[in-house]
Amino acid sequence: MTKTDHELMVFKGFAEISGLDIDSGSIKSESPPLPDISCTVSGQKHFFELTRAVDQQIANDIGYVLSEGRKTGYTRNSKIHSYSDVEIITDAVTRKTAKQYETDRDKVDLLIYSDGIYHGRLNEAIIEEEVNKLREQYKDRWGTIWIYDHPKQKLLVKPCK
Repeated sequence: MTKTDHELMVFKGFAEISGLDIDSGSIKSESPPLPDISCTVSGQKHFFELTRAVDQQIANDIGYVLSEGRKTGYTRNSKIHSYSDVEIITDAVTRKTAKQYETDRDKVDLLIYSDGIYHGRLNEAIIEEEVNKLREQYKDRWGTIWIYDHPKQKLLVKPCK
């Protein structure tokens, strides 16, 4: 599955449970400099930038283990690594905020999703306060910041709107 196909699958799952009036037939993958997804929400064009909640060290370790396995025919266990949900969410927002998008809209919504691949399940009790701080800090940049658990089909932190 390509990154584009994966993002479309994740976004369509999000669209079903978001509470937004998203026209499912309007969901479209975009290419830079546009954000990842465009769609119609309540009759208006809307953009979403997607990013996976990922601990970079875990992702790097898994990538290394898999790469070595392809080269040598055997794998080893990855290193044990502790992580912080708050740091992962903050890093995701910071990384995406640095990108520039060209749209006819003032703001783009940021959808951070967990799929359990490079990071365990996000703990909503731990991240809610931090997400609300980030929404306030970046209110001039993002329409809102969504946190979505794709396997559970659940919004982990509901928008403040």
